[in-house]
Parts: sequence; C-alpha cells; structure tokens
Amino acid sequence: MQRESWIAILVCSTLLVIATVYAHWVRYPELRDTPPDAFVRAHESHTAQYGLLIGLPFVLLPVLVLATAIARPARESFTGLALLAIAHGITLAVSAPCHARLATGFDAETMNRLMASNWPRLIAWSLLAALSAVIIFRE
Repeated sequence: MQRESWIAILVCSTLLVIATVYAHWVRYPELRDTPPDAFVRAHESHTAQYGLLIGLPFVLLPVLVLATAIARPARESFTGLALLAIAHGITLAVSAPCHARLATGFDAETMNRLMASNWPRLIAWSLLAALSAVIIFRE
C-alpha cells in the first residue's frame, strides 16, 4: 500500500506543480492585463476553474502524506510532511488571502505578492514530486 500512496502523492503534487506553473506564466499575466472593469469577473472565472482543477489534489495530498507518515514513520515521510507544510501553509497564509483581496478588484501589490508566493510553493511541491518518484523507483 505504501507504493500506491507514494504514486498518488506523485500525481497530486505534479498536478499542483503544473497548475502553479501555468497560473504563474499564463493566467496571472492575463489577469494583470485585464481591463479594470472586467477584472473581478475574470478573477472569479479563474478561481472557479482552478478550484475545480486543484481542489481534489490540494485536499487529498495532506491526507496521503500524513497517512504515509503514520503507516511508516521514516525520514522520507517526515520530509514529505515538511514540504507539504511549506506549500500548503503559504497557500493558506498568503495566496488565499491575496485571492480574497483580488476578488474585489485589481491591486498591483497584491498581485505581486500572489505571484511571489508561487515560488516557494512551486519548489516545495516539485521537491515532494521528486521525493515521491525516488521512493517509487527505489522500492
């Protein structure tokens, strides 16, 4: 069961990496260029689409990583928990509040903060995907 869990962790973290890369280099620049009178609607559409895209992996990933750490306490499992805490912690503490602020209208400082918050999340989810791949192929 351990291998299957790490495969699911790999899939979830990879989906979050892909979504973050796409948002950072495609969606957020599009939002930044959106006329002010259309920004709230465009941001609302973006968050609804991304909620559907990343909602399940975002919720499932902590369950999988925690269950893996409980089932087999090891350095790899705790490394996974630390990476997850970084990525999800920044999402909840920085990225989500930025989206809440942008839901009321464009603000350049908030958009810059949102885009800056992508880097540590991208790195943490990428490292979690890499860790998962190493564990899968090592077993």
